[in-house]
Amino acid sequence: MNRFKGSLFSLVLMLFFCSSASASLIPFAVTDDLSVAERLPYGPGSVDINGPARITTDFADVVSNTWYQEVFFDGQNVAFSILWEFTDSLSMRDRFATADSSGVSVNWTVFDNGIETNISGTWRYSNSFLGLVNWDSSGTRFSSDDGIWGAGLNVDGNFSSTPLNVQWGVGNYDGGDTLSNNGFSGTVWRDGNIVPTAEITSLRNVMYLGSPTEVPEPGSLAILGLGLAGLAIRRRIKK
Repeated sequence: MNRFKGSLFSLVLMLFFCSSASASLIPFAVTDDLSVAERLPYGPGSVDINGPARITTDFADVVSNTWYQEVFFDGQNVAFSILWEFTDSLSMRDRFATADSSGVSVNWTVFDNGIETNISGTWRYSNSFLGLVNWDSSGTRFSSDDGIWGAGLNVDGNFSSTPLNVQWGVGNYDGGDTLSNNGFSGTVWRDGNIVPTAEITSLRNVMYLGSPTEVPEPGSLAILGLGLAGLAIRRRIKK
């Protein structure tokens, strides 16, 4: 009887942890087709992934080494996502300062249509980013000059010509943040190509602290359920 209780308890715990597995993600920024960098508001307060574009300063001193990015073309369905794994652990304040001054090393994993692509490179949000930002205040212009949220071999959000090294992401390289096809203003890249604006009805780019945890397949939960049922039947037979 005690052995049965122990086995049953273990299976219940396994079932609980599997069924409650979820993404450990905290949104810190949302950008859209009008606000990417130069027009991106910043300040304290939580970020609503379905709300207006903004970046929160609440996590200015939170140390992390992993970000996660989701890009939507229609505002509802993820077109592609990117796991950012930095080679060091820094606060967000220091992360952007380093990305501005010299660039940070990142290992990206891009998930696009069931295909994973690994990219290692250097990310500079913009080498002219810090002109206006005060992490202890709020404002309407996160970057003083351009910015990029994306993966590539040598990404710099203040590049003066079409950034061929950007492979996946959303950015503003030169000019206003408004969505465009020209590779300079608010632009979306996918597999090294600029996505035509005709394919984008409602651009939404969400940045998270942390990384998604794996949720078990329904079949795994079914197996655990069968295990519980089997133990119950075995107990009845012994009676």
